[in-house]
Amino acid sequence: MTMEFVDIHCHILPGIDDGAESIDESMQMAEIARKDGITHIIATPHVRDGVYDNTRKSIERSFIKTVWSVYDIIEILPGSEVMITLDILEQVVSGERLTLNGSEYLLLELPFYALPPILGDFMFNMRMHGVIPVVAHPERYPLLWGNFRAMSSWKDSGALLQVTAQSITGGFGRHFRKMSHQMIKKGLADFVATDAHNANQRAPLLSDAYREVRQEFGHAAADKLFIENPHRVLDSRLNKKEWKEKVL
Repeated sequence: MTMEFVDIHCHILPGIDDGAESIDESMQMAEIARKDGITHIIATPHVRDGVYDNTRKSIERSFIKTVWSVYDIIEILPGSEVMITLDILEQVVSGERLTLNGSEYLLLELPFYALPPILGDFMFNMRMHGVIPVVAHPERYPLLWGNFRAMSSWKDSGALLQVTAQSITGGFGRHFRKMSHQMIKKGLADFVATDAHNANQRAPLLSDAYREVRQEFGHAAADKLFIENPHRVLDSRLNKKEWKEKVL
């Protein structure tokens, strides 16, 4: 059976963060993904002030170059992984920050060792303004280890949660595997993505994790996390008029 995975979190653009180092590696990643059953990749370079000062223009320049290099291998789409800041909502609404394929979904990164206060209220406000926050890899934040109540409260506020495939399969260690499995069991996970950074240790692979989830939690759960929900992001592109109607 051929899968049609959509990877909503992948650092395939070369040379603009800690992902692919060159266009050749981007092409290698694209080939690996295609062979694994991935049909679409949303490119999500880091946007982290003072570390990866990517702007919409810098991401789009790299994206266009990469599209021309991989177009006959796989389809890639624009996006970003944005570190949370106080003014992030304004930046998204103004168009400065790229959502996932121009949709209402925003891939949101949190600080690893300090969670912002009233985060649930912040996420609720984003939803009220038409933005759906997708929290990247919550199973890998030390302050969330075992804190399923916090994750549940974020979902109550309208956020969605993305688990990394390599966490599920144990590639990051037993603890991360346990956390990701518990999230799926408790119904906290909404997406599984690769968060791939290269063609070697962190390659864009989903099929092994899909098989593991299917075996542990059933076919329906696996399809929802790997296929159905990611395809909703793929099919949910908004135009500027719709953005304006949502935020005014």
